[in-house]
Amino acid sequence: MMYQSLICTWNVIDDSHKVLLGSCLLIFGVIGLALNLWLFLTLLRSSFLLTRSYLFLLALCIINLIKSIFVVPFDSISALSSRWVFGYGMCQLVAFLRLMVGIFQMITFTLIAIERLISIIYYKEEKKIEFSFYLTTIIITWVMSTTIASLPLAKIGNYIYDTSCTSCELDWKMKPGSQTGFNISVIVLGGFIPILLIVLFLTMALSKECYIMSRKRFEERLLTKCVAVMIALVFLLYFPRALLIFWIPLVKARIPKALSIMAPLGTEVATIIPVLTYLVYLPTLRDALITLLAKKRRQNK
Repeated sequence: MMYQSLICTWNVIDDSHKVLLGSCLLIFGVIGLALNLWLFLTLLRSSFLLTRSYLFLLALCIINLIKSIFVVPFDSISALSSRWVFGYGMCQLVAFLRLMVGIFQMITFTLIAIERLISIIYYKEEKKIEFSFYLTTIIITWVMSTTIASLPLAKIGNYIYDTSCTSCELDWKMKPGSQTGFNISVIVLGGFIPILLIVLFLTMALSKECYIMSRKRFEERLLTKCVAVMIALVFLLYFPRALLIFWIPLVKARIPKALSIMAPLGTEVATIIPVLTYLVYLPTLRDALITLLAKKRRQNK
């Protein structure tokens, strides 16, 4: 299983499990694409973006759509074929997009947690967060995630096959040279630090929300709870992926077959979590989503 200079050295899952993985990726990919597109169109066609907190949700929608369109089809088709079938260049592109999406999501989750706390502080002071805060932080997030994901293309780090041999990702083996430093930087800056900041700021935001009983703040309180549930569920689904990342360099024994299957599936299912949690927790957004769907049905009749 070889193309150009890359060789898949993993022998974790057999062809039947690769087909199962591809089928599940395709199903969840289509569901994720439909739900995120539904939410994206609703946000654009309604007045929700006037409530600036939803700008981060829009950014998450866009990055999830990028993954659903430019990553999932290649992963699922290759898994159904039991091997990567799109060549060296596409392997590098898919791995680049995968890392970019992951970093973008983590930074955006951190910004959402920070924004929730700032919104409470500003509410007490009868101030609003400036639009420039949202615009600037989103642009910086795009630049940071794209820059970091580009470094392996410049041989700082390396993109190779994943453990299923049906997709491509960052090489998590701690090899001598720049790769080890880059991998540790990604884990710390894109994993540990964002998680610590998210837990800290969301805990503070949730505790402060308990002391604000104003009816004007009701929608914002729901939004804070929704954000906490959404991030917790996404992190839960990302746990197999995180475990696999640590397993590759630290554990010399054979990688569990279940872990190689659950890791990509968990990250794919995670793309539908924002839409589902907002549907459950926010009645106004839920009504807007249903209204858009009803309009589409009437137009099709």
